[in-house]
Amino acid sequence: MLDSSYYVAVFVKNYSIVLFITTSTVFFLVLLALFRWRWLTDSAREVDSVPNSLYRSLSPVIYSFLFASWLVLNISMLSWYSGLFDQKQLTFYLNSGVELGLTFFGSWFLLVLVSYWEESLVEKGLPKMREFEPILHVSFLVLKTIVYIVAILVVLMVFDLNELAGSIFTAGAVSTVVLGFAAREALSNVFSGAVLLFDQPFKLKDYIGVVEKEIEGTVEHIGWRVTRICTPDRKMQYVPNSVFSQVSIVNYTRMLNRRIYYHIGLRYSDLDRVADICRDIEQSFAEMPFVDRKKDNFATLSKLDSSEVVIRIRVFIKPCSFMLYNKAVDDFLHRVVKIVRGHNAFFAFPTTTLDADAMVAALQASKDAS
Repeated sequence: MLDSSYYVAVFVKNYSIVLFITTSTVFFLVLLALFRWRWLTDSAREVDSVPNSLYRSLSPVIYSFLFASWLVLNISMLSWYSGLFDQKQLTFYLNSGVELGLTFFGSWFLLVLVSYWEESLVEKGLPKMREFEPILHVSFLVLKTIVYIVAILVVLMVFDLNELAGSIFTAGAVSTVVLGFAAREALSNVFSGAVLLFDQPFKLKDYIGVVEKEIEGTVEHIGWRVTRICTPDRKMQYVPNSVFSQVSIVNYTRMLNRRIYYHIGLRYSDLDRVADICRDIEQSFAEMPFVDRKKDNFATLSKLDSSEVVIRIRVFIKPCSFMLYNKAVDDFLHRVVKIVRGHNAFFAFPTTTLDADAMVAALQASKDAS
């Protein structure tokens, strides 16, 4: 059976150079028209619909493929007319080039398509898809890995390196053991990354903290090897995934409630007013819109310290952002201060009392006698 490239060679040989120039020029003009049409439609497009976004994702692949096809057509025809290669050589190079080109552009097309699906389902998907986010993320990573492996195998077959491919896979067992010892830390990070994606102690945009490692911030990216965290001072911190398998993680985003917990000290001279103060503080909880009234909120006498009467206050507030939490604390403390002052009580502060009544009386008597 004759190869398809043979018919291409016969076509080129039987027709004149004029047809080649005309075909090449028309192809190039069509390519330029497509570029111009894309630019005009992108500038006029306002609605980010699914076909439009898919087109914008795949258009670099399509235009690159068209340009590469035009380039190969020109090079092959010029090589034939110049006599640089004979028919057998030209056929071999054309077949190899076409197979490599189709492998490259096909792999690129599939990777872009998988990335588009991942972005559509995971990042821009419906809220009901959030619970499947780790599984989807792992699935797309597996799909991309398969595309890379298939592309490498096809390239080895194009260059007739089947024996090399067999040797690589035969030596895989030994190399796996050697690499396992050499890169056990990296492999630990990879497996820990897979565990994070499936167990999901945190997800993207969660605010987490690890006290043991002084890690705190918003999760920006969860990869196979490292997790990227944006710290409160807007620095990017890259944490190996194996760290999260060795420490306890606090996920502040998933808190059911935030807590306001304070100890307030009053003077001993205000001890009789403490019960009324605690009662008024508890009644003020109903006036605070941020307080979760379903929880056990209280204000009680907690301790008789050496120089103060201590009131313990615990209030659970509804889930909110860090900024709103601090606003709630500010409102709460102002209300407490107002209640304490309303009972003519005062907050305790460190003081020292000198009990010297007898000494003062003796000095006064001595002064009077003189």
